[in-house]
Amino acid sequence: MLISATRSPKEQGAITRREFPILPKTNGRPKRPLSFVIVWFSGDYFHNILRSECVNDPLNQLITIDNRNNIFYDNLSEAVNAGIAQAQHELIAVVHEDVLLPDGWQRQFEQSLAELEKDDPDWGMVGSVGWTDGGDITGHWSDPHGYSNRLNGRKYVEVARLDEQLMVLRKSANVQFDDLLPSIHYIGRDMASTLLARSRKTYAVDAPTIHKYANEYGDLIEVPEDSPKIRDRKIPAFVADMVCSEEYLYRKWPNWRAQCENTLSRAISPTARGDLLNRPIVLLARGGSGSRLLSTLVADAGVFLGSDINVSGDAMEMVQAIYKGVLNKFQRRAQFQKDGIVPEIRESATRMLQKGQPQGLWGFKLPESILLLPELDAAFSDARYIHLLRDPLATCLRRTHMTARFDNPIGRVAIPLAYRHCGIEPEQSLSDSPALNMAYTTIQQIATTRAYARDHLNGRYLEVRFEDLLNTPSAMITTVTRWLGTAAVDNTLESVIETDRAAQPHHQYLTEVEEEVKLILAPLRKDLGYI
Repeated sequence: MLISATRSPKEQGAITRREFPILPKTNGRPKRPLSFVIVWFSGDYFHNILRSECVNDPLNQLITIDNRNNIFYDNLSEAVNAGIAQAQHELIAVVHEDVLLPDGWQRQFEQSLAELEKDDPDWGMVGSVGWTDGGDITGHWSDPHGYSNRLNGRKYVEVARLDEQLMVLRKSANVQFDDLLPSIHYIGRDMASTLLARSRKTYAVDAPTIHKYANEYGDLIEVPEDSPKIRDRKIPAFVADMVCSEEYLYRKWPNWRAQCENTLSRAISPTARGDLLNRPIVLLARGGSGSRLLSTLVADAGVFLGSDINVSGDAMEMVQAIYKGVLNKFQRRAQFQKDGIVPEIRESATRMLQKGQPQGLWGFKLPESILLLPELDAAFSDARYIHLLRDPLATCLRRTHMTARFDNPIGRVAIPLAYRHCGIEPEQSLSDSPALNMAYTTIQQIATTRAYARDHLNGRYLEVRFEDLLNTPSAMITTVTRWLGTAAVDNTLESVIETDRAAQPHHQYLTEVEEEVKLILAPLRKDLGYI
């Protein structure tokens, strides 16, 4: 370790507001070997768990499973199980990559475990932080929210579930994590319930951890705002990912009903007129291509696009259903979750109509919808689709869209999907530039959409060009209103067009990167008529 957590920050000379656990010094060596299973997801791996003294001790086994950005395994459980299969020792410690185990941790862990085994030699799982049946958090740990030791002098406390940062199991128990559990969330709860069903209990023991010690660049995390992972908990894609896990566990463990209040899987009695519900105007666009103008154009044509619309013209009321649909469709999921994609899209649309009470045409725009075209077609039998096209080169040399970034669950699905579509191993995406990630995802999204429209949407599909919206907005309003069979009710499109911004879309990329993107996009640009 570069900074020993066994000393106070002042003694270390570190400028920090965090307090770390102080472990008693001992001359004794650990006696019980551990097999550490670590899933390498990001650069946090190098600046947290690898700095841990015990992880590098020859007594122990370090098993690293490469799952950077979920490229090789769909979820954490699947990756962890691959590590457990390699474990040589009886004690298997599954530890998050962003955990630092302070100097002296293993001796402290052994002492606490010895006390526990006096009372419960057949324990099922132990960790550093957990929640009791009553919902009270207990354990001994430090994280960006502060330092806590809630064991009150005890070496262990029985808990109903563990925080996933540290989970220690026995190899002889022959248990595996549920690889249908959709995401990182609630793994500690699921395993605790599985073990309890085998009459094995779970405990928080006095073996303190330092959670989220440093970020992927090695910078110390002093407060919650310093941690990208904590900040990302508020984004809709993160919430959708978590709700997918809630729904799965609600089905698996029905007594968790109270923990699943946010799910969309409960029965709803739609009250929107069936003919209205079945006939939305779905706006399709590759994210980052200027689709805000498409929303403005269609709204000018008198189409209701939702009661909660963001600055990009996206229908926020449809976000969770669409995001969950993408995750459930393309990742390893239980069949009931895949089967729920279409009903949940309809349920969200029903709520949107109930709230907005549109009298005429209605629709929605959300760039990620482009990944669910067959499901949208199944959800809305008479839907019509307007697809915004733009020169892919201009789109890909702008800022990246979330479907081309690894910093969110949707991007971690869309990028491997696109690389496979293009006949490229997904692992290459880890070293490719953001512009290349944009290029391959753009190719996949546009090509699959046009192919599906050609085969299934005869007479219900219209393509419009971003360049035409810029250059001849009045003519495009006329074209779209005629296709929709409506009359224009407004004319705000011209007022929101920013010609200068559209004319200078370039991000700062090296010349060789731009040339490579141009080469990759050439077949698509030719097919679209941009070459």
